[in-house]
Amino acid sequence: MMQRKIHGFMICLFFALLWGVPVTVHGAGADTPPEVTGGTVENQAGQGKSKTALEVEVRGVEGALYDNILAHLSIVRQKERQNLTPRIVKRFHAKAEAEIIQAVKPFGYYRPEITATLYHDKETHGWRAAYEVVPGPPLYLKEVTLDITGEALNDPVFEDLLNHFPMKDGDILNQVEYEKSKQRLTILSEERGYFTSKMTRSRITIDEKNYSATIDLAMDTGPRYSLLPVIFKQSAFTDAFLDQFVPFQPGDPYSIDTLLEFRNALDNSDYFSQVNITQNILEESARVELEVHLEPKRKDLYAVRMGFGTDSQLRLGLDWQRRYFNRLGHRLGGQLSVAQRKNKVAAKLGYTIPSGNTHDDFWEVSLHHHAEDIAYDDLGDLSLYDAPPGGTTRDNNFSFRVSRHRPKSIFGNLLDRFKITETVSLEYLIEYYNLLELLVPEEDLDLVREYVFSDEELKILEPDYRALVPSIQWVYTKADDRAYARQGQQLGLTLKGANKSLGSNFSFFQVHFMNKMIRTLGDVGRFIGRFDAAYTDSQMIDVLELYHDAILPKSLQFSTGGDRSVRGYAYESLNGMGTLVEGRHFLNVSVEYEHPIKDTWSVAAFTDAGNAFNEYSDMELQYGAGLGVRWRSPVGLIGQIRLDIAWALSKDDYPARIHLVIGPDF
Repeated sequence: MMQRKIHGFMICLFFALLWGVPVTVHGAGADTPPEVTGGTVENQAGQGKSKTALEVEVRGVEGALYDNILAHLSIVRQKERQNLTPRIVKRFHAKAEAEIIQAVKPFGYYRPEITATLYHDKETHGWRAAYEVVPGPPLYLKEVTLDITGEALNDPVFEDLLNHFPMKDGDILNQVEYEKSKQRLTILSEERGYFTSKMTRSRITIDEKNYSATIDLAMDTGPRYSLLPVIFKQSAFTDAFLDQFVPFQPGDPYSIDTLLEFRNALDNSDYFSQVNITQNILEESARVELEVHLEPKRKDLYAVRMGFGTDSQLRLGLDWQRRYFNRLGHRLGGQLSVAQRKNKVAAKLGYTIPSGNTHDDFWEVSLHHHAEDIAYDDLGDLSLYDAPPGGTTRDNNFSFRVSRHRPKSIFGNLLDRFKITETVSLEYLIEYYNLLELLVPEEDLDLVREYVFSDEELKILEPDYRALVPSIQWVYTKADDRAYARQGQQLGLTLKGANKSLGSNFSFFQVHFMNKMIRTLGDVGRFIGRFDAAYTDSQMIDVLELYHDAILPKSLQFSTGGDRSVRGYAYESLNGMGTLVEGRHFLNVSVEYEHPIKDTWSVAAFTDAGNAFNEYSDMELQYGAGLGVRWRSPVGLIGQIRLDIAWALSKDDYPARIHLVIGPDF
């Protein structure tokens, strides 16, 4: 009698526990069930025994329903016992049908048909319990009621949740989804600052007679808490500077999204090694106070760069930055780069003044210097002498620049997803070099200056450019992964110019457009397309009636060819037809398909076309094509290592060239 009472009590206990919050988990000690329709759970009884002591099989169901049945079956958990007896097996087998009924109810099946069998093999002493489950007709929701009261009634985020509530009239009753929905309401109320919200009604009513159910949910959110001024705990910066990172005003409503935006702005600023934000909820005033503890990074950052490319050959670089020059967050930094090819030297000293709460919102005052060799072989042949001096001359470029960098939305706040980076600059440029000394022996220089070349021609051969150059640049980048994108796009547009009447000794206007697109083809390869073009309006001069060239510094002219443009040709070797130095216009187009072969390795096929030119009538595109191999680095900053072999299709007897590029997609 006592045994029956205990048995009845256990069944009631199971009903009480499993009716309210059913979950789909594996029972304690149970093996992970197979992902098939039906299945078998086995046990090897005792150490060293090879015979099956207990085998449990469930057929007719799959997925979450199957998993939940196994999680509820007591007999599954008993298979781990070392001392299984017929009495234990029979006792838990007798409970299985009731347990299965409870396991399928959370998914809306209240009339299952269960066939349970138990078999004992006398030879092996093993047991086999089998359960054939037919879930039966599902129970549908006749009515779903959801009432929201409190200040969230006018909250657009709550309105969106109500309009897209996951349970609605006519759906199959799913108690797992019911519990998730209640949890979603609770989490949303906390994320939106309704810290005193509570569920006032939470009820599922089952109508067994009509085989239907109703859900009645109600939440009183109460008031929405607002934000107090932020309290910063640190000593490195002024509060006025740190306030730039705060994306809200005191009194604005609390939102977890606002808090995350604030945290990300501090983390991405590169000022702090640790950011800890504590929120104090003040119930008496319905306010939230944020206390921010900041640990600044070390002031100075040094970096040494070294690399090799088929375009640049050996290159070295040294970077230095003082992350915070003063308590206002100003920065000071310098860069020095040298490359073996053309003995290139580039140097920059910049002073940065932050003006917003992101790392790409700032003013910069900078000095730049760039120098490289111009060789006689780089020039068009003027044929003045049978044996010109040749050799090299030095192109020296100095500039002082004031720039404003900031993120910006093209269409204001209406379409935030079209955000770009805008850079507005005013630059004073000085550039000089001497091409005449490559063409004329030193003893004849004065003579040809006076009698051979006009003053206009000498502006091209012995230039000394001075220009005040305003410019504006917009760059839009969107990629699922900037290091290795499956879907990505980058658009860039740069406008710049100068005028003789505004502090310059030459005039020009230039437009440069760039587009790079990456798309997946099916689920396998990547299509990579590039389009790069520039147009320049400038004064043109005939040099000895052989060349029609622009009065324009070399740094503002264009050439193409090399690793990142028209492969198959040497770096910057395509500088146009009928040009002396380079071209004022250029066009570059590339199409590439990349196909993965194993893990991080892939192969590619590509074709490129492009050239520089001074007149559209002289635009003769040069074509290249080739094959390549790619290796994707696990280090995100590296991106890919690309090794290509390419042929110059527009040149006869032009040998294949090897191109090596290391870097991310964007």
